[in-house]
Amino acid sequence: MERKLLEINEIIASYLKARLETDFGVNMKGFDLATIEVDKEGQGYTELRKVTAEQVTKTTVSQTDVNIKNLEDMQGINALNMEETLRVQREEAQRAQRLQTETNFIGAHALDQQTVVLKTGAESLGSMGNISGGERLDRFEY
Repeated sequence: MERKLLEINEIIASYLKARLETDFGVNMKGFDLATIEVDKEGQGYTELRKVTAEQVTKTTVSQTDVNIKNLEDMQGINALNMEETLRVQREEAQRAQRLQTETNFIGAHALDQQTVVLKTGAESLGSMGNISGGERLDRFEY
């Protein structure tokens, strides 16, 4: 209530000013409420404290529940993100391994092709001496 003392002061001042003028013909120039003393032994104060305490407890419990739910949701989202990240990393690693294997096979295939070409070339060179049914020509005829 101390925090709202100025607001309370203005409400009371406007109420009293109008009432004093109307009922008694008194013009009130100002009103200053310095303190409000609350009867802390009264039943109203006890009930107000009880209601206020219950509201604070409910608010705290509700906020804690919301925070826990948000934390669980974030953990779930992070777990899904981690699973997806690991899946993508696995796929990329498998793709890189396949590309490496393909590169190795291409290199081996190129070497096999070069071997076939060289073998064919060597066989062709060897058979060039056997023209005309096995006779070897030592000189060329024009």
